[in-house]
Amino acid sequence: MVKEEYFTAFKVEKHGFHFHNSFSVDNIVNEITGVDFDLLIDWNYGLCGGMCWAALDRYYGKEMIPERTTTPQEGNLFRELVRRQIDFLKKGWTISKTLLYQSLPTHGDNIPDEGSLGYKTQINEWPKIKEKLKDGIPVTMVLIRVLNPFLLAKNHSVVAIGYHYDTETKQVKIYAYDPNHPEEREKK
Repeated sequence: MVKEEYFTAFKVEKHGFHFHNSFSVDNIVNEITGVDFDLLIDWNYGLCGGMCWAALDRYYGKEMIPERTTTPQEGNLFRELVRRQIDFLKKGWTISKTLLYQSLPTHGDNIPDEGSLGYKTQINEWPKIKEKLKDGIPVTMVLIRVLNPFLLAKNHSVVAIGYHYDTETKQVKIYAYDPNHPEEREKK
């Protein structure tokens, strides 16, 4: 049995934020628009992409992650996470590719494999992620959790920090920093 395993130097306990990805949508909209008003929306919105990028900023800049365990709802760190979320969404093809992938049928929906989400993930995305991880480069990934392009915000971002591939079973485990679960050392 041959196994292939690679890890970057990114360590969740050292480079990941110690608070949960749970931000007030009112605070986010107020920060973006500069207008202080109450939207009367009673739900929290994630800044997972912003948290991933801000963690990577600190990782590459050799800066310490703040020790705080409570999610900031205002202040400099909050503003940084909102700004990095916007940067993340504007970067390259993040939104358009996510929308495209959300609109694809899953494998086995009476379509050729080449048109499925699973095929595109395995053939288009995994080789790029694998090469970066082999080179020691952590990779931000968007996890498609909802196959409805109108629910873009229901998807999630994590930082892939390593992988394990079992050549016998052909199974891949990707290890990641997950802003939704800061208490977990690594997410598989």
